[in-house]
Amino acid sequence: ERGFSAGTNKIVWGVWKQKLKWSRRYAEKIASGKITLKEGEGFDLIKEMTDEQAMLGNMIQRANLRRFSGLAPAMNAFFFAARSKIGRFLLPKDLLGITIHQKKVGFNPRVMKEAWKDLLLVTALISGIMLLGDWLGLWETEEDPRNAEFMSARIGNTRIDPWAGYRQFAVLYARLVTKTGISSLTGSEYDVNSEKAVQTFVKNSFSPMVSILLEFWTGRNFLGAVIDFTDKEYWVEKVTAMSLWDIYEAFKMEGWIRAAQVTVPAIYGEGVQTYTGDWVENWNKLGISKYPENLAEGLPEPAYDAKDFWSDTAGQFRGVDPATLTEAKGFPPYIR
Repeated sequence: ERGFSAGTNKIVWGVWKQKLKWSRRYAEKIASGKITLKEGEGFDLIKEMTDEQAMLGNMIQRANLRRFSGLAPAMNAFFFAARSKIGRFLLPKDLLGITIHQKKVGFNPRVMKEAWKDLLLVTALISGIMLLGDWLGLWETEEDPRNAEFMSARIGNTRIDPWAGYRQFAVLYARLVTKTGISSLTGSEYDVNSEKAVQTFVKNSFSPMVSILLEFWTGRNFLGAVIDFTDKEYWVEKVTAMSLWDIYEAFKMEGWIRAAQVTVPAIYGEGVQTYTGDWVENWNKLGISKYPENLAEGLPEPAYDAKDFWSDTAGQFRGVDPATLTEAKGFPPYIR
Protein backbone atom coordinates (compact mmCIF):
# COMPACT_ATOMS: atom_id res chain seq x y z
CA GLU A 1 0.00 0.00 0.00
CA ARG A 2 1.08 3.57 -0.53
CA GLY A 3 2.41 5.76 2.23
CA PHE A 4 -0.83 7.65 2.87
CA SER A 5 -2.69 4.71 4.48
CA ALA A 6 -1.40 5.15 8.05
CA GLY A 7 -1.88 8.91 7.90
CA THR A 8 -5.40 8.53 6.55
CA ASN A 9 -6.35 6.14 9.36
CA LYS A 10 -5.12 8.57 12.02
CA ILE A 11 -6.83 11.59 10.46
CA VAL A 12 -10.16 9.81 9.99
CA TRP A 13 -10.12 8.43 13.54
CA GLY A 14 -9.54 11.97 14.79
CA VAL A 15 -12.41 13.29 12.66
CA TRP A 16 -14.70 10.52 13.90
CA LYS A 17 -13.97 11.40 17.53
CA GLN A 18 -14.67 15.07 16.83
CA LYS A 19 -18.01 14.16 15.26
CA LEU A 20 -18.81 11.99 18.29
CA LYS A 21 -18.16 14.95 20.61
CA TRP A 22 -20.38 17.16 18.46
CA SER A 23 -23.17 14.57 18.45
CA ARG A 24 -23.03 14.24 22.23
CA ARG A 25 -23.28 18.01 22.63
CA TYR A 26 -26.20 17.99 20.21
CA ALA A 27 -27.94 15.31 22.28
CA GLU A 28 -27.35 17.34 25.45
CA LYS A 29 -28.91 20.41 23.84
CA ILE A 30 -31.97 18.36 22.94
CA ALA A 31 -32.21 17.04 26.49
CA SER A 32 -31.89 20.55 27.95
CA GLY A 33 -34.50 21.98 25.62
CA LYS A 34 -32.10 24.25 23.72
CA ILE A 35 -32.94 22.36 20.54
CA THR A 36 -36.51 21.31 19.79
CA LEU A 37 -37.02 18.46 17.36
CA LYS A 38 -39.94 18.31 14.97
CA GLU A 39 -42.92 16.17 15.89
CA GLY A 40 -42.12 12.50 15.34
CA GLU A 41 -38.40 13.20 14.96
CA GLY A 42 -35.89 11.51 17.27
CA PHE A 43 -32.17 11.48 17.88
CA ASP A 44 -30.31 8.22 18.41
CA LEU A 45 -26.60 8.67 19.11
CA ILE A 46 -25.68 5.20 17.85
CA LYS A 47 -27.61 5.64 14.60
CA GLU A 48 -26.16 9.13 14.22
CA MET A 49 -22.59 7.88 14.47
CA THR A 50 -23.38 4.92 12.21
CA ASP A 51 -24.53 7.40 9.55
CA GLU A 52 -21.50 9.62 10.12
CA GLN A 53 -19.17 6.62 9.92
CA ALA A 54 -20.75 5.46 6.65
CA MET A 55 -20.35 8.96 5.22
CA LEU A 56 -16.70 9.12 6.28
CA GLY A 57 -16.07 5.68 4.80
CA ASN A 58 -17.47 6.78 1.46
CA MET A 59 -15.51 10.05 1.58
CA ILE A 60 -12.17 8.29 2.08
CA GLN A 61 -13.14 5.56 -0.41
CA ARG A 62 -13.47 2.73 2.11
CA ALA A 63 -17.11 1.92 1.62
CA ASN A 64 -18.89 -0.47 3.98
CA LEU A 65 -19.97 -3.43 1.84
CA ARG A 66 -22.33 -4.60 4.60
CA ARG A 67 -23.65 -8.09 3.84
CA PHE A 68 -21.39 -8.29 0.78
CA SER A 69 -18.17 -7.78 2.75
CA GLY A 70 -17.24 -11.41 2.17
CA LEU A 71 -17.22 -10.75 -1.57
CA ALA A 72 -14.54 -8.06 -1.31
CA PRO A 73 -11.67 -10.38 -2.40
CA ALA A 74 -13.65 -11.54 -5.43
CA MET A 75 -14.60 -7.97 -6.34
CA ASN A 76 -10.97 -6.86 -6.10
CA ALA A 77 -10.04 -9.69 -8.44
CA PHE A 78 -12.07 -7.98 -11.16
CA PHE A 79 -11.97 -4.29 -10.23
CA PHE A 80 -9.06 -2.22 -9.01
CA ALA A 81 -9.78 -0.96 -5.46
CA ALA A 82 -13.43 -2.04 -5.49
CA ARG A 83 -14.30 -0.45 -2.12
CA SER A 84 -12.80 2.80 -3.32
CA LYS A 85 -15.02 2.90 -6.40
CA ILE A 86 -18.11 1.90 -4.44
CA GLY A 87 -17.37 4.67 -1.94
CA ARG A 88 -17.21 7.27 -4.70
CA PHE A 89 -20.38 5.83 -6.22
CA LEU A 90 -22.26 6.06 -2.89
CA LEU A 91 -21.09 9.57 -2.00
CA PRO A 92 -24.13 11.24 -3.70
CA LYS A 93 -26.29 9.32 -1.21
CA ASP A 94 -24.59 11.17 1.65
CA LEU A 95 -24.86 14.50 -0.17
CA LEU A 96 -28.61 13.93 -0.31
CA GLY A 97 -28.75 12.89 3.36
CA ILE A 98 -30.11 9.44 2.54
CA THR A 99 -29.61 6.83 5.26
CA ILE A 100 -30.46 3.14 5.48
CA HIS A 101 -31.23 1.32 8.73
CA GLN A 102 -32.64 -2.21 8.78
CA LYS A 103 -33.65 -1.93 5.12
CA LYS A 104 -35.53 1.32 5.81
CA VAL A 105 -34.57 4.48 3.94
CA GLY A 106 -34.40 7.66 5.98
CA PHE A 107 -33.12 11.23 5.85
CA ASN A 108 -30.44 12.77 8.06
CA PRO A 109 -29.97 16.52 7.47
CA ARG A 110 -26.91 16.61 9.73
CA VAL A 111 -25.08 14.00 7.65
CA MET A 112 -26.04 15.86 4.47
CA LYS A 113 -24.67 19.11 5.93
CA GLU A 114 -21.42 17.43 6.99
CA ALA A 115 -21.01 15.69 3.62
CA TRP A 116 -21.40 18.95 1.70
CA LYS A 117 -19.10 20.80 4.09
CA ASP A 118 -16.37 18.17 3.84
CA LEU A 119 -16.66 17.87 0.05
CA LEU A 120 -16.57 21.63 -0.53
CA LEU A 121 -13.67 22.13 1.88
CA VAL A 122 -11.54 19.42 0.27
CA THR A 123 -12.42 20.59 -3.25
CA ALA A 124 -11.65 24.22 -2.40
CA LEU A 125 -8.37 23.29 -0.72
CA ILE A 126 -7.03 21.14 -3.56
CA SER A 127 -8.33 23.49 -6.27
CA GLY A 128 -6.77 26.44 -4.48
CA ILE A 129 -3.38 24.73 -4.35
CA MET A 130 -3.58 23.77 -8.04
CA LEU A 131 -4.56 27.28 -9.16
CA LEU A 132 -2.07 28.99 -6.83
CA GLY A 133 0.77 26.86 -8.21
CA ASP A 134 -0.32 27.79 -11.74
CA TRP A 135 -0.43 31.49 -10.83
CA LEU A 136 3.05 31.29 -9.30
CA GLY A 137 4.39 29.56 -12.40
CA LEU A 138 5.26 26.34 -10.56
CA TRP A 139 3.15 24.24 -12.93
CA GLU A 140 0.37 24.43 -15.50
CA THR A 141 -3.19 23.55 -14.44
CA GLU A 142 -5.77 22.20 -16.89
CA GLU A 143 -9.12 23.92 -16.30
CA ASP A 144 -11.31 22.17 -18.87
CA PRO A 145 -13.31 19.33 -17.22
CA ARG A 146 -13.44 17.42 -20.51
CA ASN A 147 -9.68 16.85 -20.30
CA ALA A 148 -8.52 13.67 -18.52
CA GLU A 149 -5.91 15.81 -16.72
CA PHE A 150 -8.51 18.27 -15.39
CA MET A 151 -7.11 20.21 -12.39
CA SER A 152 -3.80 18.32 -12.42
CA ALA A 153 -0.41 19.95 -11.94
CA ARG A 154 1.49 19.65 -15.23
CA ILE A 155 5.24 20.12 -15.23
CA GLY A 156 6.63 19.42 -18.67
CA ASN A 157 5.37 15.98 -19.68
CA THR A 158 4.61 14.99 -16.09
CA ARG A 159 1.12 15.24 -14.59
CA ILE A 160 0.42 15.04 -10.85
CA ASP A 161 -3.16 14.19 -9.88
CA PRO A 162 -4.15 14.96 -6.25
CA TRP A 163 -7.83 14.00 -6.59
CA ALA A 164 -7.69 10.35 -5.44
CA GLY A 165 -9.95 9.09 -8.22
CA TYR A 166 -12.81 11.58 -7.85
CA ARG A 167 -11.74 13.53 -10.92
CA GLN A 168 -12.42 10.68 -13.33
CA PHE A 169 -16.13 10.87 -12.49
CA ALA A 170 -16.20 14.64 -13.11
CA VAL A 171 -14.45 14.15 -16.46
CA LEU A 172 -16.82 11.34 -17.47
CA TYR A 173 -19.91 13.40 -16.62
CA ALA A 174 -18.54 16.47 -18.45
CA ARG A 175 -17.88 14.40 -21.57
CA LEU A 176 -21.27 12.70 -21.47
CA VAL A 177 -23.06 16.05 -21.11
CA THR A 178 -21.09 17.94 -23.79
CA LYS A 179 -20.54 14.94 -26.12
CA THR A 180 -16.98 16.20 -26.59
CA GLY A 181 -13.59 15.56 -25.03
CA ILE A 182 -10.21 17.29 -24.93
CA SER A 183 -7.02 15.37 -25.65
CA SER A 184 -4.65 15.40 -22.67
CA LEU A 185 -1.78 15.07 -25.17
CA THR A 186 -2.47 17.91 -27.59
CA GLY A 187 -5.44 19.87 -26.27
CA SER A 188 -7.48 19.20 -29.41
CA GLU A 189 -11.24 18.72 -29.16
CA TYR A 190 -12.92 15.54 -30.37
CA ASP A 191 -16.41 14.05 -30.44
CA VAL A 192 -17.33 11.57 -27.71
CA ASN A 193 -19.49 8.50 -28.16
CA SER A 194 -21.35 8.12 -24.86
CA GLU A 195 -21.46 4.32 -25.00
CA LYS A 196 -17.73 4.03 -25.73
CA ALA A 197 -16.92 6.60 -23.04
CA VAL A 198 -18.69 4.50 -20.41
CA GLN A 199 -17.04 1.31 -21.73
CA THR A 200 -13.61 2.93 -21.48
CA PHE A 201 -14.40 4.13 -17.96
CA VAL A 202 -15.29 0.58 -16.91
CA LYS A 203 -12.21 -0.91 -18.60
CA ASN A 204 -9.97 1.53 -16.74
CA SER A 205 -11.53 0.28 -13.50
CA PHE A 206 -10.46 -3.33 -14.00
CA SER A 207 -7.95 -4.94 -11.64
CA PRO A 208 -4.35 -5.39 -12.86
CA MET A 209 -4.92 -9.10 -13.54
CA VAL A 210 -8.09 -8.51 -15.57
CA SER A 211 -6.36 -5.65 -17.41
CA ILE A 212 -3.49 -7.95 -18.38
CA LEU A 213 -5.91 -10.63 -19.62
CA LEU A 214 -7.80 -7.99 -21.59
CA GLU A 215 -4.56 -6.72 -23.10
CA PHE A 216 -3.67 -10.26 -24.16
CA TRP A 217 -7.10 -10.66 -25.69
CA THR A 218 -7.13 -7.37 -27.63
CA GLY A 219 -3.40 -6.77 -28.11
CA ARG A 220 -3.88 -3.13 -27.08
CA ASN A 221 -3.55 -1.14 -23.86
CA PHE A 222 -6.17 1.18 -22.35
CA LEU A 223 -5.00 4.00 -24.65
CA GLY A 224 -5.60 1.82 -27.69
CA ALA A 225 -1.89 1.52 -28.54
CA VAL A 226 -0.61 -1.81 -29.89
CA ILE A 227 1.33 -3.76 -27.24
CA ASP A 228 4.71 -5.33 -27.94
CA PHE A 229 4.64 -8.41 -25.72
CA THR A 230 8.31 -9.09 -26.46
CA ASP A 231 9.27 -5.81 -24.77
CA LYS A 232 10.87 -6.65 -21.40
CA GLU A 233 9.88 -3.26 -20.02
CA TYR A 234 6.20 -4.18 -20.42
CA TRP A 235 6.62 -7.13 -18.07
CA VAL A 236 8.77 -5.20 -15.59
CA GLU A 237 6.00 -2.61 -15.32
CA LYS A 238 3.45 -5.30 -14.46
CA VAL A 239 5.41 -6.54 -11.45
CA THR A 240 6.68 -3.17 -10.18
CA ALA A 241 4.87 -1.10 -7.54
CA MET A 242 2.92 1.72 -9.19
CA SER A 243 4.67 4.45 -7.23
CA LEU A 244 8.12 3.17 -8.21
CA TRP A 245 7.10 2.86 -11.85
CA ASP A 246 5.73 6.41 -11.85
CA ILE A 247 9.09 7.66 -10.58
CA TYR A 248 10.98 5.59 -13.16
CA GLU A 249 8.88 6.94 -16.04
CA ALA A 250 9.53 10.52 -14.91
CA PHE A 251 13.26 9.77 -14.80
CA LYS A 252 13.26 7.98 -18.16
CA MET A 253 11.54 10.82 -20.00
CA GLU A 254 12.66 13.93 -18.13
CA GLY A 255 15.69 13.05 -16.01
CA TRP A 256 16.74 12.90 -12.37
CA ILE A 257 15.38 16.31 -11.40
CA ARG A 258 11.84 15.43 -12.48
CA ALA A 259 12.11 12.02 -10.80
CA ALA A 260 13.13 13.72 -7.56
CA GLN A 261 10.22 16.15 -7.84
CA VAL A 262 7.62 13.39 -8.14
CA THR A 263 9.06 10.96 -5.58
CA VAL A 264 7.17 12.26 -2.54
CA PRO A 265 3.81 12.71 -4.37
CA ALA A 266 4.10 9.23 -5.90
CA ILE A 267 4.90 7.48 -2.62
CA TYR A 268 2.13 9.29 -0.76
CA GLY A 269 -0.57 8.32 -3.19
CA GLU A 270 -0.81 11.14 -5.73
CA GLY A 271 -1.35 9.99 -9.28
CA VAL A 272 1.85 10.66 -11.24
CA GLN A 273 2.02 10.10 -15.00
CA THR A 274 4.72 11.05 -17.50
CA TYR A 275 3.97 10.69 -21.20
CA THR A 276 4.11 12.49 -24.52
CA GLY A 277 3.01 11.98 -28.11
CA ASP A 278 4.63 9.98 -30.90
CA TRP A 279 6.06 13.17 -32.42
CA VAL A 280 9.15 12.84 -30.22
CA GLU A 281 9.94 9.41 -31.65
CA ASN A 282 9.04 10.53 -35.18
CA TRP A 283 11.29 13.60 -34.93
CA ASN A 284 14.22 11.33 -34.20
CA LYS A 285 13.42 9.28 -37.33
CA LEU A 286 13.97 12.21 -39.71
CA GLY A 287 16.53 11.28 -42.37
CA ILE A 288 16.39 7.58 -41.45
CA SER A 289 14.97 4.94 -43.74
CA LYS A 290 11.20 5.07 -43.78
CA TYR A 291 11.08 1.28 -43.99
CA PRO A 292 13.88 -0.13 -41.75
CA GLU A 293 12.93 -3.68 -42.71
CA ASN A 294 14.25 -2.97 -46.23
CA LEU A 295 17.76 -2.12 -45.02
CA ALA A 296 18.72 -5.79 -44.95
CA GLU A 297 18.11 -5.82 -48.70
CA GLY A 298 20.24 -2.71 -49.26
CA LEU A 299 17.28 -0.40 -49.87
CA PRO A 300 17.67 2.68 -47.60
CA GLU A 301 15.31 4.81 -49.68
CA PRO A 302 12.88 6.44 -49.16
CA ALA A 303 13.92 8.32 -46.04
CA TYR A 304 11.48 9.59 -43.42
CA ASP A 305 11.29 13.32 -44.20
CA ALA A 306 9.57 16.52 -43.09
CA LYS A 307 6.48 15.76 -45.18
CA ASP A 308 6.08 12.42 -43.42
CA PHE A 309 6.51 14.08 -40.05
CA TRP A 310 3.90 16.70 -40.92
CA SER A 311 1.49 14.03 -42.12
CA ASP A 312 1.87 12.01 -38.92
CA THR A 313 1.70 14.97 -36.54
CA ALA A 314 -0.33 17.92 -37.85
CA GLY A 315 -3.71 16.19 -37.63
CA GLN A 316 -3.29 15.65 -33.89
CA PHE A 317 -3.22 19.42 -33.31
CA ARG A 318 -6.18 20.39 -35.47
CA GLY A 319 -8.00 23.35 -33.91
CA VAL A 320 -5.37 23.85 -31.18
CA ASP A 321 -4.08 27.36 -30.43
CA PRO A 322 -0.27 27.27 -30.97
CA ALA A 323 0.13 29.66 -28.04
CA THR A 324 -0.97 26.85 -25.70
CA LEU A 325 1.79 24.51 -26.90
CA THR A 326 4.38 25.83 -24.49
CA GLU A 327 7.67 24.32 -23.37
CA ALA A 328 6.31 24.39 -19.82
CA LYS A 329 3.85 21.75 -21.00
CA GLY A 330 6.61 19.69 -22.54
CA PHE A 331 6.07 20.68 -26.18
CA PRO A 332 9.34 21.08 -28.13
CA PRO A 333 9.77 24.23 -30.28
CA TYR A 334 9.29 22.35 -33.56
CA ILE A 335 5.69 21.51 -32.61
CA ARG A 336 4.71 25.20 -32.54
